[in-house]
Amino acid sequence: MTIDLRSDTVTNHQAMRETMARPRVGDDVYGEDLRLTASKKARRRF
Repeated sequence: MTIDLRSDTVTNHQAMRETMARPRVGDDVYGEDLRLTASKKARRRF
């Protein structure tokens, strides 16, 4: 068995690249940024 301990920079992260190419963004002032809105809700629970 061979264990490859090289950095993750040699791997192909196609799914991550595709996600970064099509971000879901919106205006946070109007509550349109879904990720930021979810983050704010999570912080309120604490």
